[in-house]
Amino acid sequence: MLVEERIIGTEFSLILLQDLDGRVLPLWPTEVELQDNWGGIEGDRLYSRLAKYMPGYGVRHHTPARFDDEALATIRQQAAQLFTDLELQDWARFDGFLCADGRILWSDLN
Repeated sequence: MLVEERIIGTEFSLILLQDLDGRVLPLWPTEVELQDNWGGIEGDRLYSRLAKYMPGYGVRHHTPARFDDEALATIRQQAAQLFTDLELQDWARFDGFLCADGRILWSDLN
């Protein structure tokens, strides 16, 4: 069993690519927006496997994310630094949350 703290914020995902010279290019983050008609349990606003992969489950994706310019720049900079620090190569997909207080929490580094 895995127990995690519930994060209150706006979820996003982004892809990072590494060019032939080793430079890391973080693409624009994609915001995950749960719609009112989503297919989850009433009152439960979690981004589930069904919502992520099954059409019609009330999830919209916005690329670029509808964050302010500073948040977008910080997300991309942090992602590129994580890619480098973890000594990743070629490409990666990172998921995270932009919290109401402006913090960026990284939840899934693939």
